[in-house]
Amino acid sequence: MQRMTSAEALLERLDLLSPGSWVATDADGTIWATDVAELAWQAMMAERGIRPPGQEALAAILTEVGQESRGDPHVDAQHLYDLYMQGEIGDGPILRAMALCFAGWAEDEARAFMAKVARQHVAPRIYETSAALYRGILAQEHRLLVVSGSPDFVVEESLRLLGLPEEVPVLGVKLAREGGVLQPEIVPPITWNAGKVEAIQPHLDGEPLAAAFGDSGGDLELLLAAELRILVNPRPTLTRAADADPEGPWITLAPERVASGEATHAPTSDLVLGDE
Repeated sequence: MQRMTSAEALLERLDLLSPGSWVATDADGTIWATDVAELAWQAMMAERGIRPPGQEALAAILTEVGQESRGDPHVDAQHLYDLYMQGEIGDGPILRAMALCFAGWAEDEARAFMAKVARQHVAPRIYETSAALYRGILAQEHRLLVVSGSPDFVVEESLRLLGLPEEVPVLGVKLAREGGVLQPEIVPPITWNAGKVEAIQPHLDGEPLAAAFGDSGGDLELLLAAELRILVNPRPTLTRAADADPEGPWITLAPERVASGEATHAPTSDLVLGDE
């Protein structure tokens, strides 16, 4: 499998695609070396910002996974996180929880909250390759989609740091809106595993997906749907998938640093949360 460390080298390969080709990218672990939903969750916990609609939604998720609510939404949120980190629940419940914790917030208020989190905590963790890479993809006249398992507005506010055009579609876990307020209801599909492929179909409108970027098992189906599959500091599940298909169209992008100057590495765990 070909390995690259620079945006320039990868852009040379992507320049071989026909202009107007569709390129889809994950966000967490792929554009930046962090999970923006987790950062928002941590900030929410620190400010004890979960409101009654979010409290009810988290309690319902606990019931689904065979647990009981403690009556305090922040205790419930921490319990769900601990269950995930201990391997007792899968990705789905925690992804939903990290979106539903914003239920009851005005969307404008939630965006302002996330914009502050992004400036403080996402900006230093953006891969040094990302801005040049994604701007370069657009300069090559390819069409870019961002599809993430984090809440849509959380990803959108974080992407502003890259200076990408607002016209780039961002598909994430989406809460229903009513009167400008985020509701305790997720609009399907959940953008994880096959849900990522489902979410991009209306945009592709029958055209092929020329290339896809991802870092975790939740991106595998998206990658398999693409003609060119680019793994960014991949987690073990993706490394195994590529190793099992040595003749497949796989490329590894291994950014060496993030914006803060800190060196990066491929994670050793398939858990998508928790810093290593």
